[in-house]
Order: sequence, then structure tokens, then C-alpha cells
Amino acid sequence: MSSLTTSAQLANKNTMKKVSLMAFIAFACNGYAQSVIPPNLRASLTLQSLGNTITRNMDLGVYGIPLPEGEVEGNLYLDSEWRTTNILLFQEEKLITNVLTRLDVHHQGLEVKIGNEVRFIDNKLVKSFVWQSYHEKPEKYFINTRQFNRTEFGFLEVLVDGPKCLLKRTYTRVKKPDYNVALSVGSRNTKIIQFSSYYLLTNDKLIELPNSDAKKVEILKANGFTNSLRGKDIATESGLRLAFQKFSSSIK
Repeated sequence: MSSLTTSAQLANKNTMKKVSLMAFIAFACNGYAQSVIPPNLRASLTLQSLGNTITRNMDLGVYGIPLPEGEVEGNLYLDSEWRTTNILLFQEEKLITNVLTRLDVHHQGLEVKIGNEVRFIDNKLVKSFVWQSYHEKPEKYFINTRQFNRTEFGFLEVLVDGPKCLLKRTYTRVKKPDYNVALSVGSRNTKIIQFSSYYLLTNDKLIELPNSDAKKVEILKANGFTNSLRGKDIATESGLRLAFQKFSSSIK
């Protein structure tokens, strides 16, 4: 019986403490009527001691308090490093050598670094360019689709050169923030996502290779590739390279 009595007494004391505390809060709210500190804010410190009733992780955007600005995720560049480059211009076929560039695949232009200054060259001016080899990175050649009367793209990387060229286009799409303040879900960040597509260049004609491996095979066979070519052979970029390299070596 004594243990039951003690438990009841403790529960009664805790209840009395909470009642007294609430009474104190009510008094505090009235007693500080002339204070510059809002009484409910002052009382909130006392309320927290009752069991942390204020949610610390509450999304303040619901209450009109500005949220931190989102960031930009992703990369505008095919390679963020500055690469030593030789550039061939459309105008008078002028060649510019040994300049530092990087390819902005979002805006489809070249950034050129001259000293501490960075300039942007629109793809309208550049016919082609080559990144010189750098440590373990091989040379990379790029051509402008404008020379094939295709103005909507920009630069294509030459993966395999020859009578049938394999070209690669790298481009971006922007995913805008989709953050829902009320539900506190989604992302506040803008995301730049890179994609790739591949092209066959034959007789100065650009042919886009579809995503379907079976349809790729149809197009390549129609353009002289071996009848033994199968979809699984060209399911990857390395497989595509190999198929084009085999074609080139077969007609030499």
C-alpha cells in the first residue's frame, strides 16, 4: 500500500506543478503587459521545459519567413578544367593556337581564358577545335554542326573519324525548383542535368541515332555496316566506337 500511496502522491505533485506553472505563465503574460517582449514569446521558454512543445524543425516558410535561396546543382561544362586548345574560325579559316578553353555545353560556346580575363565565344564563330592531350586525357576534336546546315545544336565531339564518323552531342536540361512550402517536400535547388546523343556523319549528312538499339542497327546497316551487327554490340558508347572502328578498318 505504501508504494501505491507514494506513486499517487508523486503523480499528484507533478500535476500540481504543471497547474502552478500554467498559472504562472498566465500571470507572466498579464504582468509583462508593458514589456517590449511579447508575453507569448517569454512564456514559450517556460513551455519548452514542459516537454519541448515547440517543434524545432518547423518549416518557417509556412509563416512567411524567407527560406534560404536554392543553389545550382550540376555542371555547365563538358570538362571544368581549362584545356590547351587550337581553334579554327569560320572567318578566313583562321587558326588560333595554344589558348585555354572549356566548352560550355549549356550555352554551346567556348570560354577562353586570357590572363585573368574570361571571354565567351559564340559557336557561330568557331568551325572546329581540338583539345590537346593533357596528362592521361587524350586529344579531343569537336566540329560545329553549322557546316552541315544544322544550326540548332552547336558542337559535336568526334568519337571516331573516318568515312563514317561517330559524333557525340552533350547538352543540358534545367530542372527548376519544385519545393512545396506547405508540405516541406521537394528541392529548392535548380538542377542542370547533362544528356548525350549520338550521330552518324556520312556524305556530309548528319543522322541522329535513336535510343533503341534495334533501330540503331537498322540505320547503320542501311548505311553500309555489316549485316552481322546486333543491338547488344552497340548498347554502350564503347560498343558504338568499336563498330565504327571496325567499319573504317574494313574498307581500307
